[in-house]
Amino acid sequence: MLDFFASGYGLAKRLYYLAFLPFIVDLISLTGRFLQSRYAYSFRIGVKFSLPFYFPSLTNVYDFPVQSGITIQLPEFGLVPVFGFGSVIVYMLVLAFVSAGYLGTLNSAIAGVSPSFVTSATKYFLRILLYGLIWLGLGLIGITLALGSPTLAVLYFLFLIVLNYFLFLTPFVMVADDTGLVEGLRRSINISGSVSSRTIEYVMLYAFATVGVSAIVYFVLNTGLIGFFATIAGFAFVGTVLVASTFYFLSNLSVQQPRVEPPPGPT
Repeated sequence: MLDFFASGYGLAKRLYYLAFLPFIVDLISLTGRFLQSRYAYSFRIGVKFSLPFYFPSLTNVYDFPVQSGITIQLPEFGLVPVFGFGSVIVYMLVLAFVSAGYLGTLNSAIAGVSPSFVTSATKYFLRILLYGLIWLGLGLIGITLALGSPTLAVLYFLFLIVLNYFLFLTPFVMVADDTGLVEGLRRSINISGSVSSRTIEYVMLYAFATVGVSAIVYFVLNTGLIGFFATIAGFAFVGTVLVASTFYFLSNLSVQQPRVEPPPGPT
């Protein structure tokens, strides 16, 4: 399993410029949240684990502080920040386009094909957008539950973790195998539900790695705005390593379980 992460590091190092994309997205979408929250504490430590994501964001390993009292922070699987509804739509459109080009470039490099960001972004944009909208809808349901019943919100949070385990490969499958959303969801569920795929082992190792990264992020963010810039830049690269690692994990499964073509029909 560690070989996937080593391969992911090698690819992220070779395509280092891709880390600029999650850095810019986080810089635009999270700077305001950090500036608003930095005065809510004097020193903060913590950890947050993450299941495999398809586009890095600091929110994968860090929860911004909230007001005192009983609060519930739902996971941001779809990378949807707390903006107005119109801003969310714009954010989703931009994120889908950027994510599609980002994933397509990584996949092309692994396949040994000359990567083209614009071609990939155009080709996979709608599929990634639809996948993101699924998580947007699930997030809105969670917010509604949190306002009505904290207990139901906690149960729903656990449900989302389980659901994400079965669906996290969907964007990777759609790009690597050039499938539609429904087929991508189906294959992701089949792979994650298969014991032979060792998906649980990979996800647990992945979660353990993000806990270590998260502890560092929490500590560095105590240094103020400079620390914030450093963490979003550092995690943009580390996150690219993790995304590339998941691609290698999926490609290894494809090698072990090649697709069997149906026999030709009668002539």
